[in-house]
Amino acid sequence: MVVTYNTCPELTGIHNCAFNVDLTRMIVCNAKGRVQICDRTDQQQQLWQATIDLPVKTKPAVTQVAWAHSEHGSVVACGSDDGLVTIWQQAQTLSGHDEEWIQRATLTDSLKPINQLQFAPAQLGPQLAVASDDGYATSCGGCKCLSWRPHTHGLPPMLVIGTTEAATVWYHRKALADWAQAAVLDTGNQSVTSIDWAPGRTVELIAAAASTGVHIWSLKGKVHELQVQQMECLSSNEETTLDCLPIDGHAWKVQFDRMGTLLATSAMDGDSSSVCVWEMNMTGQWCLSSRITEDPPDTSAGAMLE
Repeated sequence: MVVTYNTCPELTGIHNCAFNVDLTRMIVCNAKGRVQICDRTDQQQQLWQATIDLPVKTKPAVTQVAWAHSEHGSVVACGSDDGLVTIWQQAQTLSGHDEEWIQRATLTDSLKPINQLQFAPAQLGPQLAVASDDGYATSCGGCKCLSWRPHTHGLPPMLVIGTTEAATVWYHRKALADWAQAAVLDTGNQSVTSIDWAPGRTVELIAAAASTGVHIWSLKGKVHELQVQQMECLSSNEETTLDCLPIDGHAWKVQFDRMGTLLATSAMDGDSSSVCVWEMNMTGQWCLSSRITEDPPDTSAGAMLE
């Protein structure tokens, strides 16, 4: 999705953004400390208009945002580098019209920077997972990112957490009211910057961006006895199998599509950035499907002008 702002040119230096489930509304936070709610004004051209500024008064500025499922109303979360998380909800009149946004809660469990916020699947209720340098749980170390497993009836809530050394899978034990570790995903002791649990698959897939590259694992078995297998990836010429995707530069973000059949990755190599889409072939190996690149600006172009 290509997003164009037509009425908020001052919204520069964007830290993070999040969409609602219908992809019709968006929350954006920027380096100047502004947190804005934007509404889509043109579906075909993907034009967006900023409709309101949330009165978030945190210092330092908000760097992470998340949007809850519409079943819970218009609810968003904001996190900053001081560890503060605030929950906001848009109130409605008796006639159903939207009113102002109201701060409903403040979470002060963390004292270190918030790295990611993510609401749970709608079926699990209005739950929010917070990844911070304090760690999601004391046994996890510094928590850099996380992703909820899509809900399945009969299975407990599960999520995967990326830390400074690996990725770990956790499940909720209802009887004990706690979380237990189900598996460790090896990244070569490298920090994980982004992680995603694929939706819509009969086979459980998790992708993670780390310093060593983008890793993809498949999971099977019982929740408390998961079997983990690292999936094979093909080199750029599709002649050699690799342990991770052949990314140019440092990978920063990974995300599956809604069917879990395609994986998008973003990476930075010096001054050049790229977005790649990967898919699994008939033999179960991941290979490159398409690539979008952004070359560094040509500083000598001015010499060609007359």
